[in-house]
Amino acid sequence: MSDEMKCPKKYCFHWVEQGDIHMPFVFSDVKKAMNVANKAKPALKGHCGCSFGICIRESSDSSHKDWYEPNEPELEKDGLPTDHFF
Repeated sequence: MSDEMKCPKKYCFHWVEQGDIHMPFVFSDVKKAMNVANKAKPALKGHCGCSFGICIRESSDSSHKDWYEPNEPELEKDGLPTDHFF
């Protein structure tokens, strides 16, 4: 796999850093969402938090889709163009 197809971690919108609280769900009711969120624990290690499926950039399996979505604030902070990992 080429370098540009490797997981860019913090530069992807789906990346969850260690210590982040991540809720990869869509709720139809705000009360249900708050109940789950109040019990959420911080991530023990960084990982892909994409809720659409396993990303090819993490798995290298050609049957998986590329779910990379640029995290513009992180890219801009480090002086990278928003299309750097495409």
